[in-house]
Amino acid sequence: MKTIHEIRRDNLIRLVSSYKSQRQFAHSTGLVPSHLSQLVTGVRDMGEDVARRIEQALGLSVGSMSIDPDTPPAQPAIEPELQYLPSDELKLLTDYRQVSLKHREIVREIAAAYVLVEHHQRRRPQ
Repeated sequence: MKTIHEIRRDNLIRLVSSYKSQRQFAHSTGLVPSHLSQLVTGVRDMGEDVARRIEQALGLSVGSMSIDPDTPPAQPAIEPELQYLPSDELKLLTDYRQVSLKHREIVREIAAAYVLVEHHQRRRPQ
């Protein structure tokens, strides 16, 4: 069984890998690059304060740095107002909520581009 420090380090490495560099991640989270490097390499263990600071900076839920990524996630509870969505829309929303803020932004940009394309196609005379 992994320790909390190993779990946090695994989560940190996963999050850092979605950025162009450790320096960019450090800037995004307010960490000093050398401190981040020590956390990634395991020279230092991530404490509760740093874990909460990273979660807050990235818009992650409290405690998400302490969830083992190798443990299958529990099925998320569906909010009452969403239970009547078609299954494909609910799946899209559920998947969207599981990706990083950076990737959410990309998904929103792609969706907006498709809306513009379809809008222009509808306005074009046949």
